[in-house]
Amino acid sequence: MVNIREFKIGDAAKIYHLFTEHTNYKRDASFWVWINRMLADEKSIIVVAEKNGDIIGHYAIIPRICNLKNKIELKCGLGIHAFVEPNYRNLVSIFSITGLAYQISESKNYDFIYGFPNSNYRLIQERIERWKKVSVFNAFIKPLTISDSATFSLDWILLNENDFNKFIILSELLENENFSDQIFFSKSLSYFLNRYIKHPQKLYQVWFLKKEGKIIGIIVTKQFKADDVRVHIIDYILSSNEYLSEMLDDFELKFSKHASLSVLWPNSKYFSDLLIHKGYKQTGFDTFFGIKILSQKALDNQDLLLDFNKWRLCMGDSDAF
Repeated sequence: MVNIREFKIGDAAKIYHLFTEHTNYKRDASFWVWINRMLADEKSIIVVAEKNGDIIGHYAIIPRICNLKNKIELKCGLGIHAFVEPNYRNLVSIFSITGLAYQISESKNYDFIYGFPNSNYRLIQERIERWKKVSVFNAFIKPLTISDSATFSLDWILLNENDFNKFIILSELLENENFSDQIFFSKSLSYFLNRYIKHPQKLYQVWFLKKEGKIIGIIVTKQFKADDVRVHIIDYILSSNEYLSEMLDDFELKFSKHASLSVLWPNSKYFSDLLIHKGYKQTGFDTFFGIKILSQKALDNQDLLLDFNKWRLCMGDSDAF
């Protein structure tokens, strides 16, 4: 008999052993505590399928806050790691696991769940679990070429993970973010540090950007080696959008010696328009972005939530990067 239940103390090791044994991703003890206990003030919602004391299925929801144009806050969660051990897929349905997770989320007053499911799961979520598609979008790509004549417009200063004086500046940048015409996921200082600086696999570089002696923003970058070396902007904060063009030019120049391709998300409509102007093509990998409405409050704002052009969405809002 399979028991579908909420997480309890003692499950963590069984969960990360499940993923270590059956997937190619590095989801060890460090990763488990990072994603489930360090990215939010509340613990993640975790539901497992258990048989004879073994964990054979899993789904988790990471708590977030969604801000609608700096006017309305919605309690939401990022759905991650829906998985059933291959040998038991004829015995237990993933829907029995996710269904309980949705029920728990509703009981905890979540307004909606969001996620970026792969191509195998997205249609199931839409047709069976009644998720709403916000967008299916392609990444922007551009080959990077080395220019001997180009020069930097900004100074790039790598953030040290123990530089608390710089954390004050980062905190001020976060507190001064103004997306009054957009929808975005809120980021506290602790979230930003834990998401990027404290990642156990050290995937990111975090840079302060300075112009004429003044710090004007911060950017999170990541290099990824596939058949070639690619570079991403995972997140960024600028004191003004007037610096965005210079940041992009500098980004390409800085990584042109280390990567062959820049691969970026359509972070916002403004960002996308600028990328097209700079020669990017929206022909990269596709991503499904969807939400599952749980509350009347979210339903009342559904038209806004489903308008992709209103979103300010960064790669760091997904667990895939």
